[in-house]
Amino acid sequence: MWYHLERIEFYSSNSFSLFEIKNKELWPYLWGSFFSLLHIDELFTRTKIIHISQSLISFFIIYFTSSVIIRNLYKNIEPLSLKYLSLWSVFIWFTIYATFSVSYHQVWILWYSINYQITLLFFWYIIALTLIIFLENPPKQKILFYLFQIFIFSILILWMHASEFIYVLMYLFLIFTIYIKNIYSFLKKYYILSIIIGVLITCGFYYFITGDYIYRKPPLFNYLHLDYIHQLYPELLAMGNKAVNHYSRASASLNELMFLSIVLLILMGIHAIYKNYIHHKPINFKLYFFLLISALFVYIPINVITAGISSLLFAPTYVNRFYYTSSIFIVLPIVTYYFLSRKNIWIINFVIGVTIVSTLLYSKHISSSHNYYKNFHSIIQSFKRTAIGFNLSDNQINVIGKKIKNYEKINTFTKENYYYARDDIALVIKFIYKKPVLWKHRGNHNYKKSFHQHNNTLFHPVLFEIPTTFSKYKRYK
Repeated sequence: MWYHLERIEFYSSNSFSLFEIKNKELWPYLWGSFFSLLHIDELFTRTKIIHISQSLISFFIIYFTSSVIIRNLYKNIEPLSLKYLSLWSVFIWFTIYATFSVSYHQVWILWYSINYQITLLFFWYIIALTLIIFLENPPKQKILFYLFQIFIFSILILWMHASEFIYVLMYLFLIFTIYIKNIYSFLKKYYILSIIIGVLITCGFYYFITGDYIYRKPPLFNYLHLDYIHQLYPELLAMGNKAVNHYSRASASLNELMFLSIVLLILMGIHAIYKNYIHHKPINFKLYFFLLISALFVYIPINVITAGISSLLFAPTYVNRFYYTSSIFIVLPIVTYYFLSRKNIWIINFVIGVTIVSTLLYSKHISSSHNYYKNFHSIIQSFKRTAIGFNLSDNQINVIGKKIKNYEKINTFTKENYYYARDDIALVIKFIYKKPVLWKHRGNHNYKKSFHQHNNTLFHPVLFEIPTTFSKYKRYK
């Protein structure tokens, strides 16, 4: 997150036109402009605002998406039940997705709340609006309003983090495949709108496959030639095996609630098919199959073929991100409601709660991976500053400020000081006291060597002495 905060600092301190902003730079530009407008300069205030704001955006978009899917799966669901099931889906979304990296096991929101990958939520919002258009038959004015929002959020995804636009294309393909009759009816009824939509989707797809969206050429392009096309399938298998065995992060990302949800969803489908056979249609079957297939997206990174396709579009190192495209977070609430729909909503809430707690206990005491428990634990730890917060206290930050003033007093040179310090101190010097300092967002582990090799004639080098009261520091790896 320090890299992203540095980019925000850059844009809050410099003036740029919106149209000068390149791929992946829109997010820090918007936050930088916001903080500059409101004169918010303090690092940790900025961090808190971004974290809370993007967490709330996540909450409301997942609630909205869950509500759209559930109310169309169960056409006659009571408003109160719909609200509680949507809230449970949000709760599960916050706890079910996680990964392990650089010695930390964290849920999605703790990895990406201070990050341009908020675009993942924009993707869910686009899919929710698309389902409303095709399933709820809204009036033309609302359709136009929804399409305008889809257009704006598609632009934001393509501009902020274009590689995640593939998620939109995946789900649109799934929706168009399952709801082909609905699509055809829409095309006949709103043919002018349909042409506009088709042009926009084509433009988005063209930009996705031709744009420099992840600063590298997708491997797929190397084989789209008659001389190399025969190598495509062997390469797909090779990259798929590489992704599954080395980059899927399955040992940290897959958890007990995911496995339970898939089993429950399949059992629900079997029972619903039986009910339908005896002339009682309990659910919207098309939407059920949409939910089943999209829930199974969680297996994309661990299947050689799907991981290979993903790797050809991105790279094997990115395949783990496809876990987050799964709609599996909605499964437990909708399955519980399916089997207990005639019961009081408080009984349904109780059963969902007991299922989650039971899964949590199983994960902690019985399961070999303990992943769902680790997910919960990471959320609990996030409320403890000593566990996951910045390691320097306010008093220690003040001590750094006093030492900077002392270094400036004893500077007899006409040149401004340039500081060399360990990671956490360098961060404070740069972002809080706004002084020139060696700064590498992955860590200043060779800062002493860099100090001795200082060759910048504009600055006077200063090796920042670590105060004796500061505790030992374990640098970020």
